[in-house]
Amino acid sequence: MRTLLDAQDVLRWQGRPLRKVHWLLYGPVVVDAAFRGRGVARGLFTMAVAVAAQARAEAVVAFIEAGNAPSWRVHVDGFGMTVPTQ
Repeated sequence: MRTLLDAQDVLRWQGRPLRKVHWLLYGPVVVDAAFRGRGVARGLFTMAVAVAAQARAEAVVAFIEAGNAPSWRVHVDGFGMTVPTQ
């Protein structure tokens, strides 16, 4: 989390530094193996997006470790999240 906060001036969302964007932090999310594939993560993400909309946040930000391929697949491929530019 500290890394994300420290990178707000470097990370860009729609051309602006993340520090200048009203954003909501989503996660981390860990779903027990017995419940994977049942929509648990999608439900949490949907709730996060709804809360962000109520708070008038412009972005929902997830801090995902670079080597966490399963999380990248779920969030980028599955939910359509995008990677901010640097």
